[in-house]
Amino acid sequence: MRQLEALRSEVPQEPQWGVKKNSQGKNVFWYGFKGHLAVGAKSQYILQSLFSSGNLNDGKAAIPLLKGIQNRLFLPSLQYQTLDAGYDYAPIYEQIYRMGQHANIAYDKKNER
Repeated sequence: MRQLEALRSEVPQEPQWGVKKNSQGKNVFWYGFKGHLAVGAKSQYILQSLFSSGNLNDGKAAIPLLKGIQNRLFLPSLQYQTLDAGYDYAPIYEQIYRMGQHANIAYDKKNER
């Protein structure tokens, strides 16, 4: 299990090209950076943030964000982590379980390959 600061130090920080499919199935490109946020569903407060190169997959930002919530905040009422299908990876489920919480993550059929 890796420490939070080690994980955060490995996040790429140089501007890069990123690409993602939009709702019409067309690629959308950008150059620069991305901001990754963990937001409270009820309060809409930003609980953790991470700044990265534009090409970093959102799933790779999840564990540093989750560990930041666990290590830096005292939120005893936090019981669930709700994420979209871009976070449907076993290590993310494992981290949420280690935090003593429940994962509500949309299923990603692309992970069946």
